[in-house]
This record gives sequence, C-alpha cells and structure tokens, in this order.
Amino acid sequence: MEVQLDVAKRNFDVRRITTINVYGDETRIEFKNVNFNDTPPENLFRFEAPADADVLQMNQ
Repeated sequence: MEVQLDVAKRNFDVRRITTINVYGDETRIEFKNVNFNDTPPENLFRFEAPADADVLQMNQ
C-alpha cells in the first residue's frame, strides 16, 4: 500500500491524496475550493456505534 500527498508549497494545504494498493489500483482524491475558516454545522457529522461494538474511552 502506498499513499502520496500533493501539498501546496505556499501554505502546505493538501491538494491531492493518491493511494495505490498492492494490486496497483489507484484511488485519487482532489481537494478544490477548500475553506478551513468555515465552521460546519454541529449536525453535519454524526456517528452512532453499533450496539455490539466495543467502545474505548481514550481519556481514561
């Protein structure tokens, strides 16, 4: 497995992530018009662990 990051020289923002698996398949994700100053709404991200999942508290 290989992961390549394309980073902008002027501000070090990640512009592209490319992964190549053991079979040579390539997946490319490109980031355009990214704004890091926006605060996303609280309800945008939601995660509920499955009932049979073991949940570890990292702060304990």
